[in-house]
Amino acid sequence: FAGTSKGAIIKSIDGGNSWRLLETRDNLIKFIVDPVQSQLLALVAVAGKPTRIIRSADGGEHWTSLDIPPATLRYTTHLLPSPDDSATLYFFSQQETVSRRTIGRLYRYDPEAGLSLVFERSVRPKPMSTGFWPPLFSNDVKEIYLPTDRGLLFSSTSGRSFRTVANLLEPSGNFVSRKPANKIFEILFADRRGLYKVISGRLTRP
Repeated sequence: FAGTSKGAIIKSIDGGNSWRLLETRDNLIKFIVDPVQSQLLALVAVAGKPTRIIRSADGGEHWTSLDIPPATLRYTTHLLPSPDDSATLYFFSQQETVSRRTIGRLYRYDPEAGLSLVFERSVRPKPMSTGFWPPLFSNDVKEIYLPTDRGLLFSSTSGRSFRTVANLLEPSGNFVSRKPANKIFEILFADRRGLYKVISGRLTRP
């Protein structure tokens, strides 16, 4: 599956040799595939209408809108499916304020429990920067890593409090989370000094 800058969602069943159009939207902001059950999720904004999240459970043949207040989605920049529950969705928003700070918010949407705010943080971004990259979290969302352009933040309390793990000089923006054979949640990131690994908020050089 792929999303295009023209708002199209396309699908290939032969490794990318040929493609078929599934859906066209005016403004396709983000498009992801749920890793649990291969559901498709798309964040779309249509001219004159509220931003919304649409979901397909049949490979993109049919789409439904999630019941999320449009005002909450106004500043959404990233969709983050739950690591172990295909029905639950996380999404991250960034909102600039008049004081030149950026507020980052992580929301959790459950079809049964509804919408809840996981955490809210603010940073003063560097010039020409948005301030945040999308957060990375463990399956139980107890451990959360929040990359910013001024440092990598870590929470072991589901976002209730954060501490700085590393002050990044020139982060590449490529942060990867993984759960290796020992099932310990860890992330990898790189800046101009090299490659780093973080486990439970402890920084090491692999």
